[in-house]
Amino acid sequence: MGIALLSFPLKVSAFGTFSAAIVLTLFREPLALLMTSGFRLIFQRLERRSGSLLRRVLWSMPMCLLAAAVDLAVGLAVTSTFNLALPSYGIGGFFYFRVLLYCGWCSAYFLIKEYTKARLAQLALVQAEASAREAEVLMLRAQVSPHFLFNAFNTILADLESRPAAVAPLVQGLSDYFRYSLTNSHRTFVTIGDEFDAIVSYLAVSKARFRESLLIECSIDPAVRAVKVPGVCLQPLVENALLYGHQTSETPLRIWVEVKSADGVALIVRVTNSGRWVDRHEPRPQGHSRGHGLTTLRRRLELLYPETHVLTAGPDEGTGSVSVQFKLLAATEGAPCTL
Repeated sequence: MGIALLSFPLKVSAFGTFSAAIVLTLFREPLALLMTSGFRLIFQRLERRSGSLLRRVLWSMPMCLLAAAVDLAVGLAVTSTFNLALPSYGIGGFFYFRVLLYCGWCSAYFLIKEYTKARLAQLALVQAEASAREAEVLMLRAQVSPHFLFNAFNTILADLESRPAAVAPLVQGLSDYFRYSLTNSHRTFVTIGDEFDAIVSYLAVSKARFRESLLIECSIDPAVRAVKVPGVCLQPLVENALLYGHQTSETPLRIWVEVKSADGVALIVRVTNSGRWVDRHEPRPQGHSRGHGLTTLRRRLELLYPETHVLTAGPDEGTGSVSVQFKLLAATEGAPCTL
């Protein structure tokens, strides 16, 4: 339809009358539609056989010549039947014009087809990369496991005889933490409020084990509780704080967990422990791989927030403590809860 409308003024100019242009349009444009539909079927079959664009282009050349010849024959028959004058550019010009028209259709077909294929391939690649990224995120997340489970059971067994009243809150904290872990095991993102509550339960279990040798402060800004974060992002930081804090800190070990906003534009999560920074060359506690939790979190943040996060870790010489902090794009400080 578009070609018929665009070429109609040319027909009027070539054949001299409006009526001749209408008659030729009624006969030739449906014929052109039929032949180009045939072209499309042939090109599709050639693509299924070899997929070669060059082969289809080579086939299009004789096809365009043949189609132009058929078009010429029909055009001459129409002009003869309706006593129409021949075009001003002659029979040869008529033929070559139709060849160029069919070649233009083929070129447009190839361009659109290849562009569509490229877009679909790009979309498939993006989907594959997204799937691979999600799988890697889940794999990295699965590497973070609660090492304190066995110690928690031992603490429960020890307290059953000496401090039976302390067992109930310990079991409750353990239950709350693992309920959270199971409920959110397949979720890439959770709210920082739920994550914070889970880590308070986690620390309550650790507090029951270490008692007065462990002091904990946790605070969260209520305004940021709904901010989404990667699941199990606090636990590896707290786990490292407990592990290396007990290795390097004077008793009691102090741990601070702080979640807040800054100027309403960033979520700041900071875990601090008393003690000193453990160099990678120093001996590590038996049964633990060095930097595993921090490395895993760093990788997850890189996957989920490429170039939109900041993670820092190291000693604070002024306070004699160690801090790990990460910032995410997000939303004023809540009252601390002390364990």
